Amino acid sequence: VGRAGIILLTADGGATWKQLPSPIADDLGGIHAADALRATIRDVANHRSYETSDAGLTWHPVASE
Repeated sequence: VGRAGIILLTADGGATWKQLPSPIADDLGGIHAADALRATIRDVANHRSYETSDAGLTWHPVASE
């Protein structure tokens, strides 16, 4: 993850990368991958998190507590 909402995925140890759709255009500050399908990303500007359960094809906001 990085600037302007970029999300990249590798399935071969970093030899090749594929850009995934992003739920936002703001900078992303981190990603936590639970497994090959589930991950959470953080929107640093708006202090929001988004999660996926389909390997990054779709992202949904995480409810704030």
